[in-house]
Amino acid sequence: SIGYKNSNVKGTGSPRIMLNLDDTADTAASIYIHNTAGTATEANKPPVRLLHDNASGILRVMNGFVGLAYEGDEVSTIGEVHVGPNANAKLDLTKGVTVTTVTVSAGTCNLSAGATTVRVSSGTLNKFGSGAITTLDVDGGTVDIRGTGTIGTANLDGGTTYFSSTGTITTLTVNGNAVADFTQFADTRTVTNLSVYEGFTLLLDRQVVTLTNGIDFHRCGVEDGTLQLGKDYTVSLSNI
Repeated sequence: SIGYKNSNVKGTGSPRIMLNLDDTADTAASIYIHNTAGTATEANKPPVRLLHDNASGILRVMNGFVGLAYEGDEVSTIGEVHVGPNANAKLDLTKGVTVTTVTVSAGTCNLSAGATTVRVSSGTLNKFGSGAITTLDVDGGTVDIRGTGTIGTANLDGGTTYFSSTGTITTLTVNGNAVADFTQFADTRTVTNLSVYEGFTLLLDRQVVTLTNGIDFHRCGVEDGTLQLGKDYTVSLSNI
């Protein structure tokens, strides 16, 4: 283990760097990954594998491929992770990770744990497993939600979000320029509260997606967006 306050990993050298970062500093640490080797010694593993144990720590993967708590039953705790701005940045967060905030501005983040807040402005976020997300904010890029994890609030302002998880979404808002696509898998799922705004795209089959409280059209109508609901259903209208 390494006691540290701020750590930087640079260059494209060793195909296997494994660090147990034991934060004994009085203030939270920041870890910066500027680059890594292109491939690891072991196939399909990240060249840089980390452990971390501070709930206020920050990990920034600007380029290269990094894994946190990647091996076996490893666990790690961290406050914030940031992926980007390079399109080749990649971070794997396994089910053993406890993380508060995940931010993706470029590259790819594979999230197999839950998180309090997930923000995506560009790049790709792939969500797996049973971990819950409290708040999901998508301004751009591609988000693929799989597994069984629930989502408290999802705010879509851009990009494309594929909802394939069987976990319930409590509140979903689809604004203009955003795409919410539930058609990739036929697993049953539930959206409790759903709101759309002008320019929305909402794709689902209501035979497998339950809309508990219907769809609220805010300052727009069906004709002001793209709506796919499947076939054989009745529409009942009421005021918001």
